[in-house]
Amino acid sequence: MSEEDFEEFKGLFSKQVAEIPLTTHIDALSLRIGTRNTLVSENIETIGDLVEMTEAKLRNIPNIGPKDLTCIIKESLAEFGLGLKKF
Repeated sequence: MSEEDFEEFKGLFSKQVAEIPLTTHIDALSLRIGTRNTLVSENIETIGDLVEMTEAKLRNIPNIGPKDLTCIIKESLAEFGLGLKKF
Protein backbone atom coordinates (compact mmCIF):
# COMPACT_ATOMS: atom_id res chain seq x y z
CA MET A 1 0.00 0.00 0.00
CA SER A 2 1.44 3.34 -0.98
CA GLU A 3 1.66 6.21 1.48
CA GLU A 4 -1.01 8.04 -0.51
CA ASP A 5 -3.38 5.05 -0.33
CA PHE A 6 -2.72 4.73 3.38
CA GLU A 7 -3.56 8.40 4.03
CA GLU A 8 -6.79 8.04 2.05
CA PHE A 9 -7.72 4.90 4.01
CA LYS A 10 -6.86 6.60 7.31
CA GLY A 11 -9.07 9.54 6.39
CA LEU A 12 -12.01 7.28 5.58
CA PHE A 13 -11.55 5.34 8.82
CA SER A 14 -11.38 8.54 10.87
CA LYS A 15 -14.63 9.78 9.33
CA GLN A 16 -16.32 6.47 10.11
CA VAL A 17 -15.21 6.57 13.75
CA ALA A 18 -16.26 10.19 14.17
CA GLU A 19 -19.82 9.33 13.13
CA ILE A 20 -20.36 6.97 16.09
CA PRO A 21 -22.16 8.93 18.80
CA LEU A 22 -20.86 8.36 22.29
CA THR A 23 -24.50 8.41 23.41
CA THR A 24 -25.00 5.03 21.72
CA HIS A 25 -26.08 2.35 24.19
CA ILE A 26 -23.49 -0.33 25.00
CA ASP A 27 -25.81 -2.86 23.35
CA ALA A 28 -24.14 -1.76 20.10
CA LEU A 29 -20.92 -3.41 21.34
CA SER A 30 -20.18 -7.12 21.06
CA LEU A 31 -20.48 -7.78 24.79
CA ARG A 32 -21.53 -10.94 26.58
CA ILE A 33 -24.89 -10.65 28.37
CA GLY A 34 -23.26 -10.96 31.80
CA THR A 35 -20.70 -8.26 31.02
CA ARG A 36 -23.41 -5.98 29.65
CA ASN A 37 -25.63 -6.49 32.68
CA THR A 38 -22.75 -5.82 35.08
CA LEU A 39 -21.86 -2.57 33.30
CA VAL A 40 -25.49 -1.40 33.28
CA SER A 41 -25.81 -2.21 37.00
CA GLU A 42 -22.83 0.14 37.53
CA ASN A 43 -24.60 2.89 35.52
CA ILE A 44 -22.30 2.42 32.52
CA GLU A 45 -24.94 2.45 29.81
CA THR A 46 -23.47 4.32 26.86
CA ILE A 47 -20.26 4.03 24.88
CA GLY A 48 -19.38 7.46 26.25
CA ASP A 49 -19.74 6.18 29.82
CA LEU A 50 -17.49 3.24 29.01
CA VAL A 51 -14.67 5.18 27.31
CA GLU A 52 -14.49 7.43 30.39
CA MET A 53 -13.53 4.40 32.48
CA THR A 54 -9.96 3.32 33.10
CA GLU A 55 -8.83 -0.30 33.22
CA ALA A 56 -8.23 0.09 36.94
CA LYS A 57 -11.80 1.28 37.58
CA LEU A 58 -13.23 -1.56 35.50
CA ARG A 59 -11.08 -4.13 37.33
CA ASN A 60 -12.66 -2.97 40.60
CA ILE A 61 -16.18 -3.75 39.40
CA PRO A 62 -17.41 -7.10 40.73
CA ASN A 63 -17.86 -9.72 37.99
CA ILE A 64 -15.58 -7.93 35.52
CA GLY A 65 -12.64 -10.29 35.16
CA PRO A 66 -9.48 -10.08 33.07
CA LYS A 67 -11.13 -11.85 30.13
CA ASP A 68 -14.09 -9.45 30.21
CA LEU A 69 -11.73 -6.50 30.22
CA THR A 70 -9.20 -7.51 27.60
CA CYS A 71 -11.02 -9.90 25.31
CA ILE A 72 -14.48 -8.43 25.39
CA ILE A 73 -14.63 -4.77 26.41
CA LYS A 74 -11.39 -3.51 24.87
CA GLU A 75 -11.86 -5.47 21.65
CA SER A 76 -15.47 -4.33 21.32
CA LEU A 77 -14.42 -0.69 21.69
CA ALA A 78 -11.56 -1.22 19.24
CA GLU A 79 -14.08 -2.29 16.58
CA PHE A 80 -15.27 1.33 16.68
CA GLY A 81 -11.75 2.76 16.88
CA LEU A 82 -12.23 3.61 20.55
CA GLY A 83 -10.49 2.65 23.78
CA LEU A 84 -10.59 3.12 27.51
CA LYS A 85 -9.40 6.26 29.25
CA LYS A 86 -5.67 6.06 30.02
CA PHE A 87 -5.61 7.81 33.42
